[in-house]
Amino acid sequence: MPGMHDTYFDHTVTLVCQHDEQGAFGVMINRPLQLTVGELLAQLDITVEDPGIAGQTALTGGPVQSEQGFVLHNGDREWDSTLRIDDNTSITSSKDILVDLAEGNGPERFILLLGCAGWHPGQLEEEIKSNSWLTCPAEQAILRRTRLRNLIPTQMTVIGFDFGLNRTGVAVASLLTGLATPQCVLYAKQGQPDWQGIDKLIKEWQPKQLVVGMPRKLDGSDSAMKKTITRFCTALEQRTGLPVYTANEQLSSREAEQRLRSARQAGRKRKIRKEEIDQLAAAIIL
Repeated sequence: MPGMHDTYFDHTVTLVCQHDEQGAFGVMINRPLQLTVGELLAQLDITVEDPGIAGQTALTGGPVQSEQGFVLHNGDREWDSTLRIDDNTSITSSKDILVDLAEGNGPERFILLLGCAGWHPGQLEEEIKSNSWLTCPAEQAILRRTRLRNLIPTQMTVIGFDFGLNRTGVAVASLLTGLATPQCVLYAKQGQPDWQGIDKLIKEWQPKQLVVGMPRKLDGSDSAMKKTITRFCTALEQRTGLPVYTANEQLSSREAEQRLRSARQAGRKRKIRKEEIDQLAAAIIL
């Protein structure tokens, strides 16, 4: 937003859901809350069993009605307060969709947001004229399904790897929205990374760059895995032809486990699997 003086919307991506003579209404889609879906719904005494739903990050939708929940989702179904944005996308603010989400009967693709953004009649038009917003058409691909039913635009994607000798956690992030989503775990085969699995991910997501976690000791010195991970990065760059960067992942696995434990306390019952930690650690790296 080059000409906007209100820093609240700095570096945000906002989807306009409704625009007519009465004004405009939309939601930001790239500002995460420090809450998971499971933690947020637990405050409403709604228990989420599916770890893929419970562990998903909720987002801030905007400064208006900041205590009101909104669910941006694919438009296959309607609930009490569903507003259709287009043929494929809707937004709902009634509690019935939250109950259905918790029970596994909700929309296939969704983001849970708190709050929204609103404009008086003519206000958004004036902000656009004054170069406060950079505008572009919304793409149907913004509701692309991932493993955890999150929303992530397909443009300008980055794939992150939490490399391990036996398992490698994988996450996908968008440079446009800043959202990172756990994706899958790749298992080593005969002591070698699952290159076929990596090739499949590259073909599916077509990332602009790759990021590999580089662990360090607590004192900041190199870990014993540095040489192995460096060799993996070199092979990855040669195989894919993409730029490969490393990122400090000193405590990513520990943070991932803490987040999953919080999600379990918010309603999930089954034990945390190592594969879940690996995937989330890759997302934290991004």
